[in-house]
Amino acid sequence: QKRSRLIWQRRVDNALIAEEPVEIIGKGNYEDARVFTHDGRNWLAFTEGFYDRKPFLAFQQLARLGPDWQPELKITIPFGGNGGRRSEKNWQFFSHEGKLHFVYSIVPHIVVELDAAFKPVKEYRSDIPLNWPWGDVLRGGTPPIRHQGVYITFFHSHTEHRAADRRYA
Repeated sequence: QKRSRLIWQRRVDNALIAEEPVEIIGKGNYEDARVFTHDGRNWLAFTEGFYDRKPFLAFQQLARLGPDWQPELKITIPFGGNGGRRSEKNWQFFSHEGKLHFVYSIVPHIVVELDAAFKPVKEYRSDIPLNWPWGDVLRGGTPPIRHQGVYITFFHSHTEHRAADRRYA
């Protein structure tokens, strides 16, 4: 089976300078990459999907990037069903007051704080309803960034369209 991979593109003034694969150890397909900064380093959050099995299984993965933008360390965070019990994807990682966090769920809003060994140590939860009439479940998107004292991020969702199509928002 052919595997999907992540590809870096380096551009200057929108001109393509280089294109190279991200070399990650693993057996799955890689997708949905998101770059963020934590502790002065660049990190990559991505999904490792195993689609040859039924039902498919997806793990949320994390990689610390080196100066060459290649992964130095791959981490599977033990939370929810991540790592084997059920599919996990679209976590949104961000750094807050020197500690790594991720948005696990938008509704209910669940944010998880990690310790230095990438183990969950605290969960923040808000069950305030959110009205989104243009699709199904709200899913993670961009890494949250702090702007004027609040965090801003974009999510995605989808709605069924016709017999077998989806439309994403």
